[in-house]
Amino acid sequence: MQITAAVVRKAQNAIVFPDLGTVDRQSMIHLNSAEKAERISGYECGAFWGDEAARWKEPGLDPKRDPLLQIRARLRNQ
Repeated sequence: MQITAAVVRKAQNAIVFPDLGTVDRQSMIHLNSAEKAERISGYECGAFWGDEAARWKEPGLDPKRDPLLQIRARLRNQ
């Protein structure tokens, strides 16, 4: 199986792999910052990876600014 190159979609902050997934649900890597946790919304994912999570800011009392809570909310049931 030969996989074509990934496509960068700057408007979506994502990298798409056209040969993986399906036509309706392409395989995509979303790139988001924990500093703007409120932007982690609008999609579901099968897995996540957070770089340098120890440096993530404390959200205080606002759940929209809690990166871990936002990421967990995006995970679909396996």
